[in-house]
Amino acid sequence: MPIENNKDYKEDIVDTQDYVDRRLDHERELTAARDKFIDEKLSSIEEARRLAKIEQDRRLDTMNEFRGQLKDQAATFITKDAVESKFNSVELEIDTLNKDSNKYMTVERFDQSHKSLIDKIDTKFEVYDTKLLNEEKVTIRQDATQQLLDKLAANGRWLIGLSIATAISLAGLALAIIKIYMGV
Repeated sequence: MPIENNKDYKEDIVDTQDYVDRRLDHERELTAARDKFIDEKLSSIEEARRLAKIEQDRRLDTMNEFRGQLKDQAATFITKDAVESKFNSVELEIDTLNKDSNKYMTVERFDQSHKSLIDKIDTKFEVYDTKLLNEEKVTIRQDATQQLLDKLAANGRWLIGLSIATAISLAGLALAIIKIYMGV
């Protein structure tokens, strides 16, 4: 018997054919699902790339704006050549002043050249201070004499008091005059 007429064989073929058809359908479904998944992934990747490009463009614009600000700021800075020129000019002026410094009067030179004059002035100040102190003593004595006269006049013994006060005043005045003329 030929194989084509064999019933078991035909059933096997039908079963095999059905199995292969089902497997093919399943593979087609898997392929369609995979293709759909890949398309979705590609579109999400494309969307992410588009968003990343927008963000990158925004960042680059910000960086370019910052670069522009730095360039504008750098335009206001003094140049190295200008600084060196000014520095050299100042150094030259300092050298000139150092060379000419002997021409100028300093505090030390003034003090050295006028030492005797300063000493004389200091001595005169001491003498005037002494004289002023003596005059204050005379003034104090005169005030004391006046107070004594006032007390004596109040008690009725003004003539005796006047004589004593006058003697004290004259003695104090004589001492002050002697001290002033003697230079004490």
